[in-house]
Amino acid sequence: MKGSLKSKLFSKEGRRTILNFLLMVVGSFVLAFGNAAFIVPSDLVTGGVSAIGVIIQFYIEQSGSTFQAVDIVTAVLTVGLFLVGAVVLGKKFTAHTFVASILYPAFFALLYRTDFLKPIYTQLIDLDEPMVGSLLCALFGGVFVGLGVAITFKGNGSTGGVDVICAILGKYFNIRESYTSAVIDTALVVLGMACRYTIPNNIPLGLIGILSALVAAAMIQITYVASNNFVLCDVISSEYEKIVDFIQDDLDRGCTLLNTIGGYTGEDRLMVRVALSKSEAQELKRFIADTDPRAFLTMVDASAINGEGFAPIVYKRRKGKDDGPRK
Repeated sequence: MKGSLKSKLFSKEGRRTILNFLLMVVGSFVLAFGNAAFIVPSDLVTGGVSAIGVIIQFYIEQSGSTFQAVDIVTAVLTVGLFLVGAVVLGKKFTAHTFVASILYPAFFALLYRTDFLKPIYTQLIDLDEPMVGSLLCALFGGVFVGLGVAITFKGNGSTGGVDVICAILGKYFNIRESYTSAVIDTALVVLGMACRYTIPNNIPLGLIGILSALVAAAMIQITYVASNNFVLCDVISSEYEKIVDFIQDDLDRGCTLLNTIGGYTGEDRLMVRVALSKSEAQELKRFIADTDPRAFLTMVDASAINGEGFAPIVYKRRKGKDDGPRK
């Protein structure tokens, strides 16, 4: 029994699972660090569930209370949205989001409730030019937040939170998650400006919050998205049924079976064609290497993949063009 467990842990699949878990742990910590060290101490609203916590904290302080609630609000919203996503989006979402949905609020609460990061943010907040301190917090907070999210993505995970709402909207209304995420974050920043209109420099702080969100998005683009474009994979294998099952059950993707004829052997073979992200394509490659090392696999970079499970097919007509046949 022990030997079997050890062999599973040190198999390719086991090592990959351990690596993904470690990436999700590191990503969750970096995300929590960015918020606890820079964004929240400077009272910036930059989007995400922590932004709602900052807004609620403002009203708590307005009432004269010193109770700190940002981490509590963040934890409640993160776990609550995870449960909603588990019901609506199914087992694949649950598997990818569970780790970060537990670790991120825990790491954030730990850093937020202790004085471990105090030497960092107090020096920035107490600068002679407060707006300079806020700007530095926004820039470096955006870097760490974006990097944390990207590392979690590389571990085949998701940070949950607002991303759950984006995923649900994408599932039922076929809207790209990047669009809805940008809209929701912008709406939260505007909401923060409206709710905290009495604080000094309200509008500049709101614009700084937007800048921080843009920096975070740029870090995700640089760290993850740029290395995670789409690939068109063609597979010819005698074990095509197992490969199809892996694509549909583990990768949660659809695929196409094409009849082919070997030019040399003249044999009729079935070819599996599937469009995947680069990370998913590497998972497929590893599975094929373990299942049928003699399989024939080609991977071609695709500039865009549109349709069910990917970005929706959108075609903008130009004026004077494509208006039907001329008479």
